[in-house]
Amino acid sequence: MCYLRCSSYSYGKVCKAVSGYYGCDKCNQRGSWDGRITYPETNNLAMRTDQSFRECWQPEHHQEEEISPFSVLPIDMIKSFPIDYMHQSCLGVMKKLLLLWTRGRTDFRISSGDVTRVSGRLETLKKSIPDCFARKPRSLQEIDRWKATEFRQFAIYTGKIVLKGILQEQLYEHFLSKKKNFSPPNLERHHRQIDFLRTVNHPKIRYLCLRSGGSLGDGIRRMLKKIGDNSLWEYYSYKGRKGKLKFQQLLINDVIIRACSKAYPNQKSQSVEDMIAVTLKHAPDREKTVNQVRSQREEQPSE
Repeated sequence: MCYLRCSSYSYGKVCKAVSGYYGCDKCNQRGSWDGRITYPETNNLAMRTDQSFRECWQPEHHQEEEISPFSVLPIDMIKSFPIDYMHQSCLGVMKKLLLLWTRGRTDFRISSGDVTRVSGRLETLKKSIPDCFARKPRSLQEIDRWKATEFRQFAIYTGKIVLKGILQEQLYEHFLSKKKNFSPPNLERHHRQIDFLRTVNHPKIRYLCLRSGGSLGDGIRRMLKKIGDNSLWEYYSYKGRKGKLKFQQLLINDVIIRACSKAYPNQKSQSVEDMIAVTLKHAPDREKTVNQVRSQREEQPSE
């Protein structure tokens, strides 16, 4: 995957920016001007492919007489450049929905009194938001100053709570049906891993027993590493404290305890649970260390 900022995509790929008439990264349609460039068509579109991009099938999309430095790499020039989540989902779709509900047409807009009620609910939720969130909720009166992380928090977590009973039922159900689409790619990967945790069976116990280490703590760390990485476990605590997901209710918890009882017969179940809790507690720190090491390696000049 090539992770460039949205404004850098066009420079890295040496093509027109999204503000251009032929700036769409995914399809060949010509944009329309409506105060800004938009791409309204959704049906019967000619989609871009790696071949069409490399062979410049649509010259208007490319900069003249220049070739992207990425084109020499064995990557897909379309699929390897993901859609920018922050600008399109958080500052794009979610912000537009909130503005539609608070300042849009009367058939979609909620009353000023309801805006105050939603704002009050958001203010009430402040004390319940854990420290893992970058910001606490703010009222809708300050929506013009909301950051992307606040729109993300509203889309995934707080919106379904504060809008219930206030937003029109049809609009509320539509919002809930689209909520999963606001989850960024890494969370979707975590969801797939969680689905795996809920379908484990007895052969997994034998498999995890073979991964046990010299000590109980080492064994549990190895078992958890085989199931998911620290970027997954940082969302969990053993008993679901501090707003995190509850590891204790996952089926994999019972599997690990049974695997440890076979690999470490002298250890009690309570000791295993305590060690799992400690391992999960330090998962965010280990993930942070891994990211720092990765960043240092990327910053080192190649020989």
